[in-house]
Amino acid sequence: MKKWWFSLVEALLFLVSGCAGGEAEVDYVAFTGTVSSVAAHQLEVEVTEGSGTIASGSVVALFPDAIELDVAPGDLVQIWYDGEVMTSEPPQVSAVSYELVQEADPADESTAEPDGSATVSVLEEPQAAAVTELTPDTALAVELSTGTAQVMVSTYDVGGNVTISLSLDDMVVELGEFGRLGSAYLLELADGRSFALLDADYASDDYVTFLYELTDGALVEQSRLEDVSLQSAAVGTEQLRLRVHVDVLGSYDSYRDYVIDDGGALQATSDVCEIPTDDSDWHLLTVTKELPVTLDGQKATLPAGTQLRITGTDNQATAYFRVEDTGAEGSIAYTRGEGDEAYLLYIDGVSEYDYFEMLPYAG
Repeated sequence: MKKWWFSLVEALLFLVSGCAGGEAEVDYVAFTGTVSSVAAHQLEVEVTEGSGTIASGSVVALFPDAIELDVAPGDLVQIWYDGEVMTSEPPQVSAVSYELVQEADPADESTAEPDGSATVSVLEEPQAAAVTELTPDTALAVELSTGTAQVMVSTYDVGGNVTISLSLDDMVVELGEFGRLGSAYLLELADGRSFALLDADYASDDYVTFLYELTDGALVEQSRLEDVSLQSAAVGTEQLRLRVHVDVLGSYDSYRDYVIDDGGALQATSDVCEIPTDDSDWHLLTVTKELPVTLDGQKATLPAGTQLRITGTDNQATAYFRVEDTGAEGSIAYTRGEGDEAYLLYIDGVSEYDYFEMLPYAG
């Protein structure tokens, strides 16, 4: 198999160099571990020496399709990646290269520690991932497999609202009419895929988030998420922490982790929408009658007068809470009404309003 060999110093200088120009630079970091399984362009590694957010334990290292893996279970390897870790079980990283530090001894399953004399095999020049803001009505160059293309998000006024469109060279897609455009980004992933990510507000913080893949001469809508926003969010190429509006025992802004999956869609990687809590009285709920809950995995009730704050929800059937004075944490099971009462929640068959002094719903 054809390989390119660099000295350790030359390879490290190359890996941390990032990309030139106005795009964000990427500083690659590494961890060391023993290969436990090998699949096509994928290693499962038992980490022995962590780095950044990687600690000891199992981690799946993913590689671009162009990289061939010349390792076997039991080999000691060092993996370079961009520092971002996907929230999954086990956690995953997008690796850009690896070093075979020590081959497994067929007669001894244990592996020796690295002696510092190994060379680094850089099998593929890592393509720097980048997040670039898309300024409305300003074209931005993006590199596709067929060459350079121009991507642009545009707005024009329509009776006090704006119509938002996205274009890739001569192809134009109209997203619809909104109160305003929120934020827009060009995401260039390390695997070579490119996406336009943007959100728009209908009115009064009613957002929808769009993800379009930029392919050769085409814009492909991959995701449209209602009540999901890029405002106060963390947007990256490997993981996105997006704001999600939820109406569960009150109206809250929550946060949920997403990745762009292999199919190009935004995929939630966490089951719970986390609700940041503060000291405001507005989101402090007071129980007015015995409330059925789960505490420490056991069914229980909270007596009238208990004060609590909602800390998260799966936005389907469960709300999570923390008792204000004791700090005890638990969950509340609920169901949604049907038809005209789809906005109403029921706890043990009883309306949510019967259990609380006040519920902080907006609007």
